[in-house]
Amino acid sequence: MTEDEKAEQFVREARNQVPREFVVDFLEAAEDAAKMAKQVVWGGADEPARRINLSGRRANRATGLVRFQYLDEVFEATALRHRGELVSRIELELDGKERIDPVFLTTVRFGNALVGFASHREQDDLPVANQSRKALARLNAGLTRDLFRPGDQDFTESERFVVLMLQRDRYDVGRIARVSVAMVSADLQKYLFKEEVTEFLSGYGADLQPKPAVRLKKPDAGFRDAKKRGSQSDTGTDS
Repeated sequence: MTEDEKAEQFVREARNQVPREFVVDFLEAAEDAAKMAKQVVWGGADEPARRINLSGRRANRATGLVRFQYLDEVFEATALRHRGELVSRIELELDGKERIDPVFLTTVRFGNALVGFASHREQDDLPVANQSRKALARLNAGLTRDLFRPGDQDFTESERFVVLMLQRDRYDVGRIARVSVAMVSADLQKYLFKEEVTEFLSGYGADLQPKPAVRLKKPDAGFRDAKKRGSQSDTGTDS
């Protein structure tokens, strides 16, 4: 099986595990969270007095901090509404030994898929390799070939880590430019697959009742479209 064929298999299996409605609802909530975070720091047209007196650079950074917490909140609430199960620790097998690692980032289980979210500035940027994501990514060991493993495991034989990647709009801190669904390699060095969320959703089949598409801001240049249980290393703007 070629790498492209395996990537297609991983995408199909991710769809089998992750509810379509959860992805759609989270996208809508994420757009609202980004707008609200900007308004909290910058204020709105109707509430200029709410603006925090910060320089533009500091205000943007503060918006990122608030946005991350909003996103974390709506991700958890949306997952629970769609019967996802919160994950606080995972079992791993390393060098033939079993161990249990804590997970500080909000992560939910749908079937055999453990789902989280991350932000990145550029389309090809990988998730930040903090303590929790390093542990979660190890669930994907054996899915790629190397000198020691044949890489022939099926997605459904054990739990796997799927991540929703949110690309921040470089021109507007209150918007999300692009959303992708992805799986990363066990060493967090490459994507096993990464698919635009609209393409991922369309793959569920025409038999499903379509929902209104999430409208993401089109850039002026370039290509972009459409509890806090953490340790210190797992909080912040995810940058």
